[in-house]
Amino acid sequence: MALIYPFSQRTAGQLESFPPQGCTHRWLAQVAAGLRDTFPPERCATVLARLCGEVRHRRITDREVQDAVAFAYGQPRPPTGARKIMPALTKPRTSFDWPSADPALMEQVIRDMEPLFDASGDTGLTAAGAIRQLYDPDDLLCTGPSQLSALVRSVEDTARDAEFMQFIVPNPMKGLEAMNKKGELSKRCQANVKERRYLVAEFDLPDQGHDAQARLITALAKKLPCCMVVDSGGKSLHAWFAVRGMIEPEAAQFFGFACGLGADATRWDPCGWLRMPGGLRVRPDGTRVRQRIVYFEREHIL
Repeated sequence: MALIYPFSQRTAGQLESFPPQGCTHRWLAQVAAGLRDTFPPERCATVLARLCGEVRHRRITDREVQDAVAFAYGQPRPPTGARKIMPALTKPRTSFDWPSADPALMEQVIRDMEPLFDASGDTGLTAAGAIRQLYDPDDLLCTGPSQLSALVRSVEDTARDAEFMQFIVPNPMKGLEAMNKKGELSKRCQANVKERRYLVAEFDLPDQGHDAQARLITALAKKLPCCMVVDSGGKSLHAWFAVRGMIEPEAAQFFGFACGLGADATRWDPCGWLRMPGGLRVRPDGTRVRQRIVYFEREHIL
């Protein structure tokens, strides 16, 4: 007799297996999303924490579990040191059950697709040059030298030191700060995002080199023209797609296709940090590496 679960068979399968190295964040988010309609967030966090105790390739922190639940239930991230997940009051548009990566489709694309760009190349475009082309002169941008430090400034003020920044919110901000979901004033929060200007597809699977990622990005570019690709300075490429004026269902449909090709589902967050194009990545050992812009097409910016 087949077992009947209060959630999908796909979620049941994810609960019975553990993620390979490099897929932990995606697995956490997918399992949390699969349990969202069955359990309250506190129970979901408990289930994830128990599962994570069985993962052997690395230790999964409580913070990672909390972030996955917050993402799935459409809640703000809990503060450092928080032990409980507050119940979600609503299910906002930031919460979707994104499709899992399709290995067969990915293999086909990597085998058959000729890449649009050379993933090892460098356009030579600076951070300042990219910023001035990606945004309107009167936009406000949120950038950070680290994940814990957010600055909201004009395009020109941002351009002056963009090359030294690690992170940027890809979408322009409404003002210097806004009230977040915890009732606190915050520079970087969803309430302070002016509009969804860009969607970014990040590919970061350990068995995919940059050439394979370039082929996956090329498949996406046939659905929606790609305006920029950034080498994160690590394992991943970040592909920027202009979606200004696109209605949310159409943007979500495109992003779902990206997830099917292995893109990171958490990049849907309109106020999430992305690697600054042309910025400077600081590695854990203190070394610094340039986040090269390997592809740029001005005519695809809306």
